[in-house]
Amino acid sequence: MNTKRLENTTRQVISDTLLAHSKQNPNGSYSAQYGHINKLAAQFNVSRKTVSKIWAIAKKQIEQGVAIDVRSRMIGKKGRKRTVMDAQAIADTPLTKRTNVRSLAAAIGKPKSTVHEWIKKETLNKVWLTYQQVLTKVMEHEGNNNYRLPHMGKDRLAREVNLPKSLSIDLDLIQKTARLVGQQNGGRNEGMVEFNTEEGDDHQSSELN
Repeated sequence: MNTKRLENTTRQVISDTLLAHSKQNPNGSYSAQYGHINKLAAQFNVSRKTVSKIWAIAKKQIEQGVAIDVRSRMIGKKGRKRTVMDAQAIADTPLTKRTNVRSLAAAIGKPKSTVHEWIKKETLNKVWLTYQQVLTKVMEHEGNNNYRLPHMGKDRLAREVNLPKSLSIDLDLIQKTARLVGQQNGGRNEGMVEFNTEEGDDHQSSELN
């Protein structure tokens, strides 16, 4: 089994996926859906132990009511300690006060430098790319998660200034997924988006936001 060190963005995706497929027990604790730890281990080509450790961290934090932070704590890292993003505080802030860094910082009582670090463009881009990879694989496998996510090496690409802003998604795949969703909705396609096929074969997923 591969024991590679996971990127922090991938660790976050694993945490988010397990939380999305978890249930809260009567005693307030959380349990991951049966089989999901093994599936994620296979998808990301890591050991079950690695995924279980990430889940244990996230589960403990959500049970304690604190912001979830599953970033690697590898010894030997240097530099100023990064602050943990308070995702709940941001979510609780009205949209009108989240229009820029200054107003958001004032609303949650944090320095502008701290908030700017939380939402640094490169960090957000890495997270977005990871989610794009996951969503693309989900579409390719028609909604199931029996796949392995390829290692993109986003940290290396960022250092080389080659990190893409988005991934290309084949138009046929998008249309296939739209048809599948429509079938699962009983043919109710009122909310479906129609894509113009005259502009080229591929669509950047950032264009679909």
